[in-house]
Amino acid sequence: EWTDEEMAAGKWLAEADAVLICCGSGSRAAPLQAAGGRVYSNEEDFARQYPSMCDWGYKTAVDCSEILSDGKLSIYERWAFWAEHTEKMNEIPMDEDTLDALAVAVGEKDYFVYSFTAESFFHKAGFDSRRIYSAAGSWEFLQCAKACSSSSVFPSSEAVHEILSNLREYSVVTNDCLPKCSHCGGDCIPNVRLNDKFCHERYSEGLSNLISWLEEIAASKTRLVIVELDSAFKANRLSAFPMESIAADLASCALVRFSNERYPWVPAVLSKAVGLPTKSFHELPELLAHAESADGQMLSVAAEKEVEQAAESRKLQRQERDLSVEPIHWRRILQHLGEDLFNCAYERSM
Repeated sequence: EWTDEEMAAGKWLAEADAVLICCGSGSRAAPLQAAGGRVYSNEEDFARQYPSMCDWGYKTAVDCSEILSDGKLSIYERWAFWAEHTEKMNEIPMDEDTLDALAVAVGEKDYFVYSFTAESFFHKAGFDSRRIYSAAGSWEFLQCAKACSSSSVFPSSEAVHEILSNLREYSVVTNDCLPKCSHCGGDCIPNVRLNDKFCHERYSEGLSNLISWLEEIAASKTRLVIVELDSAFKANRLSAFPMESIAADLASCALVRFSNERYPWVPAVLSKAVGLPTKSFHELPELLAHAESADGQMLSVAAEKEVEQAAESRKLQRQERDLSVEPIHWRRILQHLGEDLFNCAYERSM
């Protein structure tokens, strides 16, 4: 039996003229990875894949995002992990079923991809690179640890290969194989969003293209649906928050949030938004097929009204409690991502 939320989602997908695909970081689920993929919060998988990091007190790959500030680890131990992680992530096959489901959802519609994964899955899957913004960076590149210049970003494959060869031969990372910045001679780190030194230059064109695309959507009042994968409330706010702001600002926009949380959360300020629990992220074709059927078309209209009325009720409750219903504008949020100014102040506004 179909819920109101599922029927409303199917209706929005079927009626949309454009699709914004948003994919979270893989911290709670791995929608683009085939079975056996690396879920960043999985302690058992982490212990099996990175036993040496467990000796340092790390329990998950999510924890390892903090190793730059951990004084216990030297640059050698850090690069031992980064090199191994880069190789492992590059070897993981993509989930063809999820990619097929996204292809069905997009169809002939206009689309853009906002990805907070650093594994370049959408590039590997053949999506148009001009229509992808990789907000988290990419493990395929290194950068100067001091960000000495905006262009101090380099391919990582040669350095990763040399470090792993060194590890296999000597069981340690030696100084002569550590990657160095070709501009200043300093240490390098992965070109992913690890700290406030993140070099964004390589991804600026994708961000600019996304902002321009959204401005065209807004100006033309094009019906847009945001399909969000793995943006759990607590774990992926850097991906979920901008999407919520877009949905709040554009009257013709709907948000469909797929999450492996039992009760996926959507903000009270959004009138056209649903959270759908999932385990596989493969439901899109079935939702569309049902919405486009004769029975589905009739039922989905009533379901959409139920969803929107419930959202309006939540919004009024917030106003009665003197809570804000005005989100920060999405353009400002996206621009601050490019300027590395995104911070917890945005969290509090929602």
